[in-house]
Amino acid sequence: MASAHNSQNFVKKVSLLLMVVAVVAIVLLNYTDGTERLLPKPLKQASADIGVVIPYENYKYVNFYCNGNKIFYVTRDGIQLLDMNNDTLWTDTFSMNAPYLITEGGIVGVCEEKGKSLYIYDTKGLKYSVQTQTPILGFSINENGYAALILENDSHYDVNVYDNKGTLASEYLFAEPNVMPLSCDISDDNRILGIALLDINDIKVSSNIVFYYVNKSDDLVSDESDGFFSSYALPDSAVTMVAFMENNYFTTISNKEISFFDVENKSTDVKKTPFPLNNKLKEVAFEGKKNIALCYGEPYNDKSKAKPQNTIEWIDTKGNVLHDYQAEKNVTYMNSSFQATIIGCDREFIALNGGSKRLWNYRALQDVKDLQFVGNQNTVLVAGGVEAHIIKMQKDEYVEDMSLKSKEDGDGGTVPSAAPKVTKPVPKKEPSKEPSKEPKQEPSKEPTKEPTKKKGGATN
Repeated sequence: MASAHNSQNFVKKVSLLLMVVAVVAIVLLNYTDGTERLLPKPLKQASADIGVVIPYENYKYVNFYCNGNKIFYVTRDGIQLLDMNNDTLWTDTFSMNAPYLITEGGIVGVCEEKGKSLYIYDTKGLKYSVQTQTPILGFSINENGYAALILENDSHYDVNVYDNKGTLASEYLFAEPNVMPLSCDISDDNRILGIALLDINDIKVSSNIVFYYVNKSDDLVSDESDGFFSSYALPDSAVTMVAFMENNYFTTISNKEISFFDVENKSTDVKKTPFPLNNKLKEVAFEGKKNIALCYGEPYNDKSKAKPQNTIEWIDTKGNVLHDYQAEKNVTYMNSSFQATIIGCDREFIALNGGSKRLWNYRALQDVKDLQFVGNQNTVLVAGGVEAHIIKMQKDEYVEDMSLKSKEDGDGGTVPSAAPKVTKPVPKKEPSKEPSKEPKQEPSKEPTKEPTKKKGGATN
């Protein structure tokens, strides 16, 4: 018969064993298949610590881009560079009805839908401008200030590449019927141009990815005279988003898959790594040059392979899933910088570091149009309908902003977030039947560099 002392020891051992089992169970729940999940924990509620208020008339005509501790502030009348104290470092003026931005690192390109002027800026001010004779359907820039423009002509499309001084470096013509350049990008070593062509022949939608050398003197492999060195067909796919990532991995995002093309070896044999999609994509955010955050929406036909809606996965250029997170509500916004991602569900936001660690939560009582890190992971710019706030967040706090003003225009929630450095979609049209793509033989008559005159501050 066991003694009372032994019975107490047995109870203690059983209790300790149950505690160990519970701890192991929690660990296993949170580290399954190599993915990390967030454990809910109570958050301290706090009022927003608002450092700066930036007023404007209507967010519809305003764009912000935060780079490090600087803020590019764009309106219909021009652009300003602000610091985190709302002091203006420089201004430049232009006139656009509805400007939009493409950004990459410390470079900003400003254009408007089917406009004929493109302005390229860095943190020092205007680098150069390009004036075209035909409408600009889309453009892309790299971190060095190179720009690739997709231009619409009556019977064909042009893709023109400008160097970081605004000089025309190369140009390409696409005149094949029912084939149009939809998006493009330039590698960060300034050597390779990747273009996604949309092909709508035979009532089918497919994409062709083509690669060119920007400087034709680099073409030591191919016999082509226009710098072309490789292509890849993506049947039944419509590629709408492209970007060069680290090590010259050219990334394409379509309705079927995400494809990573290894063009670092600059060989005609370009290798592709596919990442199949079983859901529609609601939001996409590039976390620097290494990873992409994907938010899944409705499933495609095979629901057995689909992820739950509002699941977010972080993948690398090898197609490996690094982390995942299941949002409890409908995701309407994502933005990444400082190795972290902001996820928005209407007026509520959470910031995750590397997809696994919660930094802070934020909630506004009014509609939020944009929310970006500025300076660090714990300071953000929050844009409402008629003003923006720069707010300091506190770790593990749920910050409420009761003072953000938003014009009551009936458009609830956040606007869909746009991934950086993506060319604007090209409207479908049917070009006339002419020979397929070929380089122009004569220089373009478009001015290659025509800097705007600085005339004072950009107004609201």
